[in-house]
Amino acid sequence: MLAVPSAHAQEAASSQARPSVESYLCTFAGKCGGVAGAQPVVTRDAPETKGFRLARPGASNDKPDAVAVASRPRTIEGAARRSAPRRAHYAAPSAPAVNYGAVQRPRADLMIGFELNSARLSAEGTRAAQVFARSLLMPELKDKRFLIEGHTDLRGGARVNGPLSAARARAVADYLVVLGVDRSRLETRGFGSAVPLPGHNKADPINRRVEAELIS
Repeated sequence: MLAVPSAHAQEAASSQARPSVESYLCTFAGKCGGVAGAQPVVTRDAPETKGFRLARPGASNDKPDAVAVASRPRTIEGAARRSAPRRAHYAAPSAPAVNYGAVQRPRADLMIGFELNSARLSAEGTRAAQVFARSLLMPELKDKRFLIEGHTDLRGGARVNGPLSAARARAVADYLVVLGVDRSRLETRGFGSAVPLPGHNKADPINRRVEAELIS
């Protein structure tokens, strides 16, 4: 008889997959020894297995740490009201794409989810963004600049996915600003379905993601 994991066990496993302040400091500042178990941020793999892979090329396949981060009572609606309008940049499929196989700057999948066909962050998405915001306000990262990238899968077509990916990147940046991150530290760009995750077809839903890349 096959044992079914308890709800508590499933929740614990899920929490291990979520990035923490410590794991962001490990990824973007190289500060991996200050907290026991600190590991680089992971990024999503095939949804059927709920598996994970390290975001940085050449990194080891260690398990991520599980550090709980309390969420602030903020909402993405508040972000939209408080943030100044800013056009997000959509990179057409012909634009230079991320080369995952080359040596590159540190990047991480922010694990941020959105409501269906929308740039509105889900409840879980706002909590994930809050963790990243806390990380960006830490002394190790407070002077660093980041590119926030929006990516989609192939379904829906370029006419929809291009603007949607750009809007999602902008929504994340707007919310980070509400949480105290200086706007000048953030750039946004939408890639649509032009840059699938390594080993995944462009139509794979796992390609729907928002990534952050350290740019300076």
